[in-house]
Amino acid sequence: AQAGTTDNLIKLAQQIDEHASAREMDMLLAVGEQETIALTAMALDAIGVKAVSRTGAQAGIFTDFEHTRARITEITGGDIKKCLDEGKVVIVAGFQGVDRDGNVTTLGRGGSDLSAIALAAALKADVCPIYTDACLQPIRAS
Repeated sequence: AQAGTTDNLIKLAQQIDEHASAREMDMLLAVGEQETIALTAMALDAIGVKAVSRTGAQAGIFTDFEHTRARITEITGGDIKKCLDEGKVVIVAGFQGVDRDGNVTTLGRGGSDLSAIALAAALKADVCPIYTDACLQPIRAS
């Protein structure tokens, strides 16, 4: 998510209910990531680069049932390889997945980097560049 988005969403939730359910917090916090992936895909399309966004669920990131601090249990990759074969840039929402009941789950702080590395490993990528507002650091996926 863009810098400050997650913190702002948490503040909004706390204004409504300081003890909001973890499930609903996951639904809310996933929005920040989804906003960023959609806008990034639109920006790439606008400059002539074919791009598509995918949520954690669409990328086949399955987790346990622990809301706000879920652990990845399996990654299928969804249709990412097909999209890449079609020449598209795929932008995947980090920080989120889905449990086997279809509920959105989040991986907690640092979850975006974790999901990027796990997805790169599942897809057998050679490297996993991490782009953040703090730094750029390529990380070996193996």
